[in-house]
Order: sequence, then structure tokens, then C-alpha cells
Amino acid sequence: PRETMRFIIILALCSAVIGHSDFDVAGVDCAEAQPSFLSYHIHIMFWPTARSSGNGGAQGWDGAERLRLKFIERFELGAVPNCTSLSGHGHLCPFPVDWKPGFGFAGPFIAPEYAFFVPLNRFADTVPWIMQNRGEYDVLVHPNSGCGFNDHVHWSTWGGNKWPLNTFVFGPHNSTK
Repeated sequence: PRETMRFIIILALCSAVIGHSDFDVAGVDCAEAQPSFLSYHIHIMFWPTARSSGNGGAQGWDGAERLRLKFIERFELGAVPNCTSLSGHGHLCPFPVDWKPGFGFAGPFIAPEYAFFVPLNRFADTVPWIMQNRGEYDVLVHPNSGCGFNDHVHWSTWGGNKWPLNTFVFGPHNSTK
């Protein structure tokens, strides 16, 4: 029983760490009215088995990949390595495609998606571009303040349709009351 309890606690801690939740910004009080936004993420949602129609259709991977490559080309990210963590990058970078929702960087997402890390000084050129070029794809743009729940739910914006998120990955510790 004691070993089982220890295993459950370790498993819970690991799942909290690997989810796309609070990225542990020291001293962030998520009950504070206005924590600083340190950066942003742009997420593009897609269905892995759907075929894109190009005119408001199925939001499949083939068109999502074309949009990803267009973004990479437009912002000269071809030689930039993938982001390796949720924060701390001083430059614009792509995350790997998250094919398995709910794991790794894709903690709150219910379908595959891909994302870009956006430092504050790149918000003004990247976000308008993705909103104007997203086509049939739904896009989530959220700040990174260290308060994952608020960042994704209360302080985010969607281009297109709002998708449901698995907000349980954020836990109760970083939402406003």
C-alpha cells in the first residue's frame, strides 16, 4: 500500500510536469489580477485523418502542413531548431507537431496540433499574419504568464472556431478565483 501510494504520487507529479500547464515561473501569483505576459504560443488545430478542402472543409493535416511550412518560410524559421520547452526561448521557434493529444506539450488539446513560440517582440508580425492566412484552420493564440489555465481559457483569443480544451491538466493551483 505504501509503495502503491508513492507510485501514484510520483505519477501525478510527472503528469503535472509534462502537461501544457503552468511552466513554473517563479513568484507568479495566479490569483493576481494581471501577471505579466512573458511570451505567446500560436496553436493550429487539425484533424489527422481528414482531407482539407481548401474552402472551409475538413481541416486536415495536408493543409495544416502547408500552413505550417508557409509560416516557417515567411518568418525564416527553416534553419531554426524546434522549441525544446514551453518557455525561455528568446526567439521565434516552431514546436514539433503534437500527434498525440494530451501528452507532452499537447496537454490540454483534444486533437493533434502544432504550435510556435512567439516572444513579445514578434507578436505584432506573427499573430496578424497567422490570423489572415489561417484559411479553414482554427487557431489559438495565448499568452504565457505562468498561469496555464488563465492563459488558455481567459486570456486567449481564437481565430475561427473555439475548440474544447482539457483544462484538468492545469489543476486548481493556477486559476483565478
